[in-house]
Amino acid sequence: MIRPCIFVLATLLAFPFSACAQTTFSWRHDGVVVNQGQTLQTELQNAYAGFETDEGLYLAGFKIDQTRENFPFVVFISRNLERVNSWPLETMAGQFFEYQQKLHVLDVEGKAFQFESNNWRRANLTFKPNSIIVSTSRDIVACNPAPLTKIANGTGSCYSLFKQWSVDANWRAAQPRICDGELIIQEHKDGSLHYLAVDIESGKVLKSLYTEKAFSGLCLVSF
Repeated sequence: MIRPCIFVLATLLAFPFSACAQTTFSWRHDGVVVNQGQTLQTELQNAYAGFETDEGLYLAGFKIDQTRENFPFVVFISRNLERVNSWPLETMAGQFFEYQQKLHVLDVEGKAFQFESNNWRRANLTFKPNSIIVSTSRDIVACNPAPLTKIANGTGSCYSLFKQWSVDANWRAAQPRICDGELIIQEHKDGSLHYLAVDIESGKVLKSLYTEKAFSGLCLVSF
């Protein structure tokens, strides 16, 4: 089973944990971590993603050197804030997730790394660039957003890593979600909002809806 934790870049000052393990840590973009009233400034000057485990907190972010060059890192902070470890990455991390009871990190190029023997080692899992994992119930389902129109052509998609189906979808702002066993996608198409309900086993489009008005949540879409 995989349990993903996704934290999107935002302008909030602090990030409590609500979807992963225990919820005791909070952290900020400047790399400051707070746990039970204690505060620690990590080595990161720019933190953007986190994953809390029973042992402590993993943060992904950047260290900035004196020439203002950014270097991607993952930092671990123990629960008592007394132990800190860090590992350099080749590319920017995108998402932490658990797979077969092992912690992984997915980078923006689509490569996954497994935490093993106190190091991050390349895992036998390959995703499309800029992917996010959205389903862990029966199979790995991930989605990659449509590129910005000013810099690239093409479209985004949602796909199954193992069942090898893929559905093109021009989504970007609204992250696809699993609702009642179906993958719901909101895309912009032909000047309207287009909602899709996709079977996560086969990749078949089950329902489709064009509308001018956005629903307040993807699980609230009425097809």
